[in-house]
Amino acid sequence: MKDRKSNETDIREKENLERRRAEAEAARIKAEIENKKREEYVKKLNEERLALLKAKQGITDVDIEEIIREEKMPDEKLTFSQKVSSFIYLNKWWLGIAACCAVVFGIIVFDLLTRKNPDLTILLLTDEISYYSKSSEISKVFGEYVGDVNGDGKVIVDINYMPISGRDDENPTEVQGDPYMLNQQKLYTEMQTGIGVIVIADSNADEYLDPENTLLNLDELFPENEHVNKYGFYIKGTDFAKKISDDNGISDNVYIGIREPKAGMDNEKRIRKNFDIAYSALEKLIKDMS
Repeated sequence: MKDRKSNETDIREKENLERRRAEAEAARIKAEIENKKREEYVKKLNEERLALLKAKQGITDVDIEEIIREEKMPDEKLTFSQKVSSFIYLNKWWLGIAACCAVVFGIIVFDLLTRKNPDLTILLLTDEISYYSKSSEISKVFGEYVGDVNGDGKVIVDINYMPISGRDDENPTEVQGDPYMLNQQKLYTEMQTGIGVIVIADSNADEYLDPENTLLNLDELFPENEHVNKYGFYIKGTDFAKKISDDNGISDNVYIGIREPKAGMDNEKRIRKNFDIAYSALEKLIKDMS
């Protein structure tokens, strides 16, 4: 009895399997027929479009064959110069950016190679043009006292001339324009960097320099020096004046001062380092030139 039921079950499973196979095959055949119909439809549609295009533009079968032949022709081999031209054309934006970067890099390298490395920097803030014309003499005098600090075999004292008051001595209430405003901004930048700590200024520049808060009080260090008054070593009547110009051509209110390093200042370490170098030179100059 059991063998009979088992045989019936096997028969039913085989029938089910055959039925599923038949259904799968029918589905495959149906899909092939539908794909073939779809391909024939697309082909027919393209033929109709081509016929319409030919009718509208007057294109013959010969023309179409020529177009197809040209499309199937292999790419022409380019010469080296043509390849270079094509590469430049296709990459012109990137090449342009690379060229700009190369120019900027070249400028930076050139600046680093040609930049002066001064042993001392002096801020020349007075409006009196005679001091600008005597820049080389001022540089030479200070060079005798500062020496070759950086060890490059040269003594360089850089004079940064930037008059800041713009006042006319005949009309002291009138202030001139843009160049002086630019110099005031430059002075502010210089005060932040701490490179130039020696100043040659006058009473007109005091409004912008604020010497009582920025310069060292020299009175406390040179109490018996008649040319020292508060924060300035006044040039007129000194050997310094004689070395750079005729003493008669020097006004009474031009002085030499030095920035005082204070805790909490921007770039305090750099300012203090430059102060130590500059003060040593200034101390010797004041003692010798008074």
